[in-house]
Amino acid sequence: MGQGKNSSRGFTLIAALLIMVLLSGVAVGLLFMVTNEFRMGGNDLEANQAYYGAESGMEKLTADLSALYNQYQVPNNAQLQNLVTAPPTSAMIPGMNYIETINYPVDASGNPVSGWNTVSSGTNQGLYAELIPMTMSVIATRPGGASANVTRKVEVALIPVFQFGVFCGYDCSYFAGPNFGFGGRVHTNQNLFLASGADLVFNDKISAFQQIIMDQLENGHDTSVNYGGTVYVPKASSGCVLNGTF
Repeated sequence: MGQGKNSSRGFTLIAALLIMVLLSGVAVGLLFMVTNEFRMGGNDLEANQAYYGAESGMEKLTADLSALYNQYQVPNNAQLQNLVTAPPTSAMIPGMNYIETINYPVDASGNPVSGWNTVSSGTNQGLYAELIPMTMSVIATRPGGASANVTRKVEVALIPVFQFGVFCGYDCSYFAGPNFGFGGRVHTNQNLFLASGADLVFNDKISAFQQIIMDQLENGHDTSVNYGGTVYVPKASSGCVLNGTF
């Protein structure tokens, strides 16, 4: 009887040790999985931050390029290349290092070279312009090493204004009394005021850098008084049939 009890106790000890080893293995496995998932989540977060940091850098570079051409009609190479020295600051995007480049064809003096062609897309599609193809690249790197590279191809279009029916440097107004049709493109660098006593019809694109205003004239007159006509603006090519072109 005593020998049986000793054997039972020995078997119980071995079984307990085996269960502890098994539970330890499960615990180690779970710890490894949690640690690995945490590391993967951290890497994914770093990669996302790098990507959105690169996107932010590209949007700022594009906006700076547009502002430069608004300030200078034909900026030189030095002015263009100076744009890459002003990426988003740490106050805008913390914990990000940037490398930015702008590439374009240049002449013997290093200044951008343009070529005549038709604008292929955008609000000025179909107009003939001097086009400067540019390739912009932004590399954003996080302190942990995650990096993202964003590239954008753009065309700077220098469009001669004679291709417009009307091109206004400031506010532009149409406030016809009788039926009036206009067949050319209309653009203004500020506001475009539209009103009519009868039908005002545009057969080509209209655009305004600021706003298109129809509830009042440029002088503040309410268009509900004496200007109850309809303004027709095309949504597609040849979308509005003219009732007479002037």
